[in-house]
Amino acid sequence: MGDNKDKLGSITVGYGTKDCREVEVKNYMQFEFADSRAISISELVNDEGYVLCVENLKSTGRADQSIMWLSEISFKALVASSQFYLASRNGEITPESIDDMIGGKKFLGYRFGGNIAPIFEQMKKEEEK
Repeated sequence: MGDNKDKLGSITVGYGTKDCREVEVKNYMQFEFADSRAISISELVNDEGYVLCVENLKSTGRADQSIMWLSEISFKALVASSQFYLASRNGEITPESIDDMIGGKKFLGYRFGGNIAPIFEQMKKEEEK
């Protein structure tokens, strides 16, 4: 596994724009879940980025398919931001974990609301001590 040199196909990117084109897939991975959901990640050739796809059965009532075409930096930022959000929501965030998840000084800031705000207010008070 993993050393399959067969072509994986191509994906149309920029659909509906003047930049619409087919780009060859370099690497591909799909995750299937018990709730009839499939998540796939396709890395494109020539640093064209990544295509993320969430697929659902029509019977679930969710959108059949959601697709995002992202640069590598945006893909990493999405993953890091998702981890950051979930850790914040669950109260598992520390100042050190922020740097680890988001990538140190590579981001400009964040906004929050709901139940997440009190967690950050508490962190500020502890840092000021």
